[in-house]
Amino acid sequence: MSVTVKRLLWAGASLLVLSGVAAAADLPTRKEPAPPPVMVLPWTWTGFYGGLNIGTAWAQGTASAYRNSDNVLLATAASNTGGTFLGGAQVGYLYQFPGNFVIGTQFTIDGVSNRTVTNPVFNTSTSGRIAMGLVGEIGYSFGDFMPFLLGGWNWATQNLDVTSVATGRTYSTNINSNGGTLGVGMDWHVGGGWFVDARYQYTWGSRYTYNFPNALVGDGFRVNTSANTQGVYLGVNYKF
Repeated sequence: MSVTVKRLLWAGASLLVLSGVAAAADLPTRKEPAPPPVMVLPWTWTGFYGGLNIGTAWAQGTASAYRNSDNVLLATAASNTGGTFLGGAQVGYLYQFPGNFVIGTQFTIDGVSNRTVTNPVFNTSTSGRIAMGLVGEIGYSFGDFMPFLLGGWNWATQNLDVTSVATGRTYSTNINSNGGTLGVGMDWHVGGGWFVDARYQYTWGSRYTYNFPNALVGDGFRVNTSANTQGVYLGVNYKF
């Protein structure tokens, strides 16, 4: 076989190899297409929510006892209390405007720990206290954080025992009170639908009168009280 023929055969073989490689390159790939990027929606405060809370409160006020028969002042004393603990639940709704302003409302119901106030003439103790509050809120969203102002109204009901230091006798009644409230707070989103709520509230104008007929002398006595309360609260909420 001549050199020329060999060269032609090698050239033909080379062309066949190259054409096979080119054809293989033109075959469709079996690699799966890349998945589309996952869209993560930004957190919004809009929605209904519910949760649990704990807190502590302290009150400053006065309590004065008057004899019913002649309106004589029997005793007066400061009714300051501290270290009152409470805990309960809350529900609410928030709405976030496009400009990041947020408005909302919240209803809270809490059980309050027992407390006792002592003075030289009579001692008072409370138990079975239930406190409720309805407030409106306005805040500004910084993404996962939202500071806010609040204002509204609080109600409370409790059992009251008054013990005379002189006689040792105890007289019991049930009382209800209410007052306005203002405060500040901060919500922060911690993941998923969960957010934490910390707030300070000041409640004023809580006044009530309770009577104890035939308790001491004559037609008994009454006690007038007034108090302002401050409290700090921590709540954990889930937005639906």
